[in-house]
Amino acid sequence: MEVFLNKYILGVLVPILLIGLGIFFLFYLKFFFIAHPKKTFLSILGKGAGKGISQFNALTVALAGTLGVGNIVGVASAIILGGPGALFWMWVSAFSAMILKYAEIVLAHKHRRSGKLGEYGGAMYYIQDFYRGKVGKAIASFFAMFCILNSLSMGCMLQADAVSGSFKEIFDIPPIYIGILLAFISGIVIFRNIHDISPLTSVIIPLMTGLYIVMSFVVIWNFRAGFRDVFSLILKDAFSFSSATGGLFGFLLCAQLRYGTMRGLLSNEAGCGTAPMAHASSRAKLAAEQGIWGIIEVFVDTILLCSLTGISILLVFANGIGDFCPGDEMKLVISSYSAALGGIAGVLMTLMVFMFAYATIICWAYYGTRTLEYLTGRKSFIFIYKVIYTFSIIFGALSVKSIVWQISDIALGCMTVINVVTLWFMRKEIKRETSFLVD
Repeated sequence: MEVFLNKYILGVLVPILLIGLGIFFLFYLKFFFIAHPKKTFLSILGKGAGKGISQFNALTVALAGTLGVGNIVGVASAIILGGPGALFWMWVSAFSAMILKYAEIVLAHKHRRSGKLGEYGGAMYYIQDFYRGKVGKAIASFFAMFCILNSLSMGCMLQADAVSGSFKEIFDIPPIYIGILLAFISGIVIFRNIHDISPLTSVIIPLMTGLYIVMSFVVIWNFRAGFRDVFSLILKDAFSFSSATGGLFGFLLCAQLRYGTMRGLLSNEAGCGTAPMAHASSRAKLAAEQGIWGIIEVFVDTILLCSLTGISILLVFANGIGDFCPGDEMKLVISSYSAALGGIAGVLMTLMVFMFAYATIICWAYYGTRTLEYLTGRKSFIFIYKVIYTFSIIFGALSVKSIVWQISDIALGCMTVINVVTLWFMRKEIKRETSFLVD
């Protein structure tokens, strides 16, 4: 059962903040990436002159944290719980969130620190720098604690659950074995070189993304006859308020908006302040140059991959295949793709879910470690966190997703509220950093 905080507070406040402030920043920054496409395009071609990893590698690390259960199981969950119209609100929130992702990356890059392992940063640093003193440290620490909570829920357990569910569905392998395997291969990286995961993500992410796009296009092509009807259904359902009381209050409480926005946030993480931890380590010369890669990140994650998943499911369902039953998200995805690709779809989907989830688990272990370093800096605490995180992979594989979805929504929602309010207060600094793209 959906908790009160998610349904009536965060489920209303987060969409307002993401969509409202996203629209504000689009106008405030003069739609620069649309109005000045040449400058925007050229800014992402620079190799950078500072220290750190390449801009593309920073993107793949960030995508490793966003591509995964959100793009596959998250989309299926949004459609099951919120209806086809949830996909429309994913698109709306994504377009609004693109500019927020840009803004938070700009600030993280500008306020980053230097250490023995190179450049690093994140939302907690610019939050602390802006509010200053004990207040700044307290607000940044609250953000960091929610980030750690989300690393254990969405970044770890939900990923493991998606993997174990797909292996159970296709190969009938007990979840405990998959959990142990995933924990073992993840632990090798987590305990050895968690601060240098870009070589791993720069291989996994492009390869798996390309394969997923090809599979989705095959499904869409096979059921292309229903394409127009599906889009009409999405738009019609998006503005259906039967699940609420109508009017503005009903609009904000409608399941389509709530699940579309929250699952979109789960997928692209724009506005919640996590991806800047990956982008802050890039060697981009200017903060705005790295910020552009954040816009690309949201586009690839939500506009492209989430749309392909959602449209594929709805096209197949429109042909009488599939059953929208809560708790069977992975089964729904596999059955949808199998309708066009046959038995091989389950094998390929299982492989992709495994690789996407593996990359996400590693990335979120990095986020959690960086966040704990900010909070304590004590190696003993960081070691304990890594142990808990590794065992949480096994726990997540045993399917505890009902409560974990709720925890993840709460953590993401609270992080987003803290972060986007800070973006609003720091808007003048963001505009200064963007001036060479706007003028």
